[in-house]
Amino acid sequence: MLPKTAIYRTGLYLCVALSGFSALIYELLWTKQLSLVFGTNMAAVSTVASAFMAGLALGSFLFGRIADRSSNLPRLYAGLEFAILICALGFIPTLHLVETVYVFLCQTFPDAPATTTSLRCLLAGLILLPSTTCMGGTLPIICRYFADDDISVAAGRFYAINTFGAVTGWLSAGFLLIPTLGLSDTGWLAMAISLVIAGCFFQASRRIKRQRTTSIAAPTAAPPLPPKQRALLLGTVAVLGALALGYEMLWTRTFILFMGTTSFAFSGILGIYLTGLALGGTLYARRLHRVPNRKQLLFWLTALLSITMLAAVPLYDQLPYLFQYAHELAHGSWVLLSLASLCILALVILPPAIFSGACIPTAVGLLAPTRAHTAQGIGTILLNNTLGAMIGGLTAGFLLVPQFGLQGSFRLLAAINLLLAFVLAAWLWQRKRNSWPVPAALLAGALLTFIPYPWNQILLNSGVYYYAPMISQVGGLDEYLSGNTLVAVEEGKDATVAVMDFEQRIRYFKVNGKTDGSIGSDMSTQVLVGQLPMLLHPEPKNTLVIGLGTGVTVQAAASHPQTRIDCVEISEEVVKAAEQFTAVNGDVLKRPEVHLAIQDARHWLLTRSDRYDVIISEPSNPWQTGNANLFTADFYAMAASHLNSDGLFCQWLPLYDLPMDKIQVAVRTFLHTFPDATAFLNNTDFILLGSKTPQAFDVKRMRQTMAHPEIRASLAPYGLATPFTLLARTYFADSSFLQALSTGAPLNSDDHPILEYTPQLGYSTTLFPENFSSLMQVRSYAGPQVPPLEQPMIPKTEISRMLREMARELYRAGHGPEADVLLQKASHLQPNHS
Repeated sequence: MLPKTAIYRTGLYLCVALSGFSALIYELLWTKQLSLVFGTNMAAVSTVASAFMAGLALGSFLFGRIADRSSNLPRLYAGLEFAILICALGFIPTLHLVETVYVFLCQTFPDAPATTTSLRCLLAGLILLPSTTCMGGTLPIICRYFADDDISVAAGRFYAINTFGAVTGWLSAGFLLIPTLGLSDTGWLAMAISLVIAGCFFQASRRIKRQRTTSIAAPTAAPPLPPKQRALLLGTVAVLGALALGYEMLWTRTFILFMGTTSFAFSGILGIYLTGLALGGTLYARRLHRVPNRKQLLFWLTALLSITMLAAVPLYDQLPYLFQYAHELAHGSWVLLSLASLCILALVILPPAIFSGACIPTAVGLLAPTRAHTAQGIGTILLNNTLGAMIGGLTAGFLLVPQFGLQGSFRLLAAINLLLAFVLAAWLWQRKRNSWPVPAALLAGALLTFIPYPWNQILLNSGVYYYAPMISQVGGLDEYLSGNTLVAVEEGKDATVAVMDFEQRIRYFKVNGKTDGSIGSDMSTQVLVGQLPMLLHPEPKNTLVIGLGTGVTVQAAASHPQTRIDCVEISEEVVKAAEQFTAVNGDVLKRPEVHLAIQDARHWLLTRSDRYDVIISEPSNPWQTGNANLFTADFYAMAASHLNSDGLFCQWLPLYDLPMDKIQVAVRTFLHTFPDATAFLNNTDFILLGSKTPQAFDVKRMRQTMAHPEIRASLAPYGLATPFTLLARTYFADSSFLQALSTGAPLNSDDHPILEYTPQLGYSTTLFPENFSSLMQVRSYAGPQVPPLEQPMIPKTEISRMLREMARELYRAGHGPEADVLLQKASHLQPNHS
């Protein structure tokens, strides 16, 4: 036998863990980078995930056969790790080439979703398959190398070690490495780890070459299965893979309702799930492999997986109480809140994930490959399991959730899981007196399947991750939710959107638990985001609106005559929710000049050549995954390339849930592309206007435009019926102020997404008073912020009158210093005016 001493084994075990560590970092990085090309909607993300898993499946199958014929397994492992390193080095250049090809073909075949989807699948496969195929081959090789008498034990051990490494890599990248280092430097770290792993295994291969020893075939733990039973086992493994990834996808969609649509939440959910799989492999390698009847063991693992899911799913809507308690326990500590949230995730996810993780080595034990075919047997199991997982994830996201909702999808998967247990029971059934636990377990599962227990959708969509401080202030969740009635809920493939009424007066909608639009205090901001850039542009003909929301912003922009509007909304569920706001949006999507596109906004700009006079960007908050891509310097540069020479870019920016240092980052990033910028303040929101040329407000033209009945009706309810009232009450600062505010702040970029990794502690609106105080302090140093009024070729007396009228409105709005500046200018133009 080879000299596998304790130190030798420990070193290679560590390398296997590091292999999982680097592989999950690669997966996270490559998924993020591909999403910038293909988009962040469910279709695009699923395409990338499917390509990744297809590569893993292919690698398991291919290298499982190669490994059994290899005379130097460590060298083969080292070669795979080195190949992964080479693929990682070439990923970005290849991605640029793929982007060029993809954009060209999308522009050649516009408005052809089937073609676009096919292109994504093809190109994602081309860029990911080489590296992921190598990744998929590592586990069969190492299991073959260390396989002892019971091959399934090696499978369980290394499945656990590799997965524990993957957990560490995923959590480290999501919580520490990317927020600190950015994408590129995190990628370099992963490549350095791949190089170390390749070097260690190459050194191990030299020991084998020197000794030239051969392994003695060890006996198998059980006789091989007959062909029909082998087919049944492989089918079972595939179904278990489909169920496992289906559950994981549904858990993610459910838990972001309690943790937010953030990178931290996605990292935590998958991290706990992978931990469960690793614990399952460990449990098998240490304990369960001693069970003499592995058919029975596989049955019990499958049955318990189903029963734990069926028993727990009806209680998921009560989890907001636990997460609210976690916020109160944390007392504003991000570390404590993260740990408490991970504990809640573990409470729900770990039991079924452990059962799922133990199924793989159990299946290897049942397949019982000979020592000479260890890698092939393990590769076959992994192939079927991975292909099943790929199908399960796609089916759950695209078919089950839109058709049956989250709870219905959970129950359907658990029912399929139970049906699989019935099949396995028939496989192992023996008429013995002591066999009663089997039918008892199946009966219990059947009863749980048919017991109705509908979720409380209002509680489920309460958004505790965001409103926890407010919930505590009013005395708890029940008090906070009292007075709310559910109007509609859409659980689709991209998001969960709930429309609610508060005390039958204020209608609002929530996306994944967070309010993203209403007919209450949000109305004035929604209107202004649509009106301000349209009023300030001399002649807006073509407009792009990013984010539909309630439809009010699109309606405000569409009130301007002779304007064509493209509206890009990523979520079909939001479009359906907008139908509940026709009273305020005027059923704007039915207007002939408004064209709706349901896709990712970056994908729209990347793959089209349209140019616009005005681009309005009103996505949700910049700390949310996906939306964060619309607040980077790279996105602003892309948007600027689609603006005409006199075009305006309008950006909504919240001041209520971002710390001041992150607001400075957002402003600095905006100015990087649009140095000529102005800021408007409405309630707790900034509205930033950027352009390629200096801005000046033509009050005379604005007055003529605002006389249009529809535009006037849009602004009048908020006391903004004239240009002077509009500017006096909303104008806040010029570009010099914004430069002073953001000096020294880093750029938010695709490579270093600072805003996306903003820790959320349930800020809600709690940060606005502090942020406003900081803004006013900067303003006191910058001096009076006077709107830059354009002075056309008109008599001085008329200009003086205009300045005095503006000053009067500024006084009324409480802006005395700014009013004084305008009065001085007016006096200079018309000294004898009293």
